[in-house]
Amino acid sequence: MERMGNPIDLTNGTKTSQIELEAMLRSHYSSMPEYVIRDFIPLVLGNIKYIAEIRVSNKPIEDAEHKEWVLGDSRGFDWLHLSSTAFIAGPFDPNISAAIKTAAKLLKSNIDGGRIDPDGVVFMTLGVYRDEAEPEYHLVKEKIQFLSKFTLNTIKDKVLDLTPNLQILTGFTDLNTRKFEMIERLG
Repeated sequence: MERMGNPIDLTNGTKTSQIELEAMLRSHYSSMPEYVIRDFIPLVLGNIKYIAEIRVSNKPIEDAEHKEWVLGDSRGFDWLHLSSTAFIAGPFDPNISAAIKTAAKLLKSNIDGGRIDPDGVVFMTLGVYRDEAEPEYHLVKEKIQFLSKFTLNTIKDKVLDLTPNLQILTGFTDLNTRKFEMIERLG
């Protein structure tokens, strides 16, 4: 994707209308398809709103730093969407290994920067199912075991020095009851 101009700075919050944001994205990313630009608008508006909330909260800058300590892989993390807690890589990303590599590097950076406890880093792969009696249950179990191994191998290949810090959890959740079943725990 072609990129033109200077980096986009959302901290000033001056461009807040959808039309202005679309124009800004078009000027910076001229080859980006229109539907992608429209998909980005809610994310950009959300970032502008979050920046404004942080500013008025007068919290210490340390509270605004990234302190993620979890790498979540797959689905079933709707309960984990807390600020500065987790990087979540979805299984439908066509370039999931790049997302895993980025998250692993950021986790390692958090350790190296002293922002998180090096012994408290969690890598979690979750699957979801609706009925234990259905074939879906067994398929989900196989899928998440594969995905957990794939992600761990990606981390070992791309950010090897993170692996000694990982507490690895693999399991799945019944969407009806939210019951969690552990398949494997390492570390």
